[in-house]
Amino acid sequence: MKFGNFLCHKLPIVILTIGSLFYGCNKKQDSKTRTELAHFEDEVLTLEDIMIPKNLSQQDSTEFVKKQTNEWLIRQAYAKKAFENIDDKDQILEQKINEYKKTLYIHEYKQRLVEQKIDTIVSLRQIEDYYNKYGDEFKLTNPLVKAWVIMIPVSMPKINQLMQYLYSDNESVIGDLKELCFSSARYYNFNDDWRPLHSLLNETSLTAQTINNDNIYKGKIFSIKRNEVELLIKINDYLKTGEKPPIESVSKQIKEIIIQKRKELFFNRLENELLQSVLEQNK
Repeated sequence: MKFGNFLCHKLPIVILTIGSLFYGCNKKQDSKTRTELAHFEDEVLTLEDIMIPKNLSQQDSTEFVKKQTNEWLIRQAYAKKAFENIDDKDQILEQKINEYKKTLYIHEYKQRLVEQKIDTIVSLRQIEDYYNKYGDEFKLTNPLVKAWVIMIPVSMPKINQLMQYLYSDNESVIGDLKELCFSSARYYNFNDDWRPLHSLLNETSLTAQTINNDNIYKGKIFSIKRNEVELLIKINDYLKTGEKPPIESVSKQIKEIIIQKRKELFFNRLENELLQSVLEQNK
């Protein structure tokens, strides 16, 4: 008999109606109430057992639940056939089960040890020390920029004054530049954080042919006119692909490395202690 026919006709399965599954979901329900979806012999699948992705429509949610229910039933059917056709005393399978069980227990034990014993707090000083010592090992895979973006009408009054402010390296005129943009510019962005070059290109709707490794450098000002609007971009700093990244762009990665090293050190010590204990017991 085909497996599909076996599944549909021979197994004691009860699939409950899912069409009105989400009716009354907004109503307060007893926390002990569970919505049963399907039965397979003595096992039951409930709605609460299924993790339904958020932001799905009611129809999509229903289809998702149906798919998960079918997969659950197939899994139960496969398991039943496997138990019926494989000898419980199969030594090879039993050995695999025991090894897999050990692996699960060891993994769970290690996870609990990590939660209980590993310090996951990494200070800024520790990140800085690691960066100063090993920062050259990090290489940028994409260019980074610090850039201002200003969009002004070509007929804007005081445009010459704005350009003087923009070309100036005197920090005292930055306030005047921003004040002038606040009152006259159509768009401005004075965020001076490091960001990928492609982020700047996306913001300004420019292509890599307009701004690229060959024509960009610290202090460069790009001026692009579009109809009645002029787009101004000032590059305040720039790092090429392959250069050492700024610490703020790798601080999260450094934190993860430091924590991982703590885990490795802890488990190396633990495993050495376990081995020594076993060796002493077996002298």
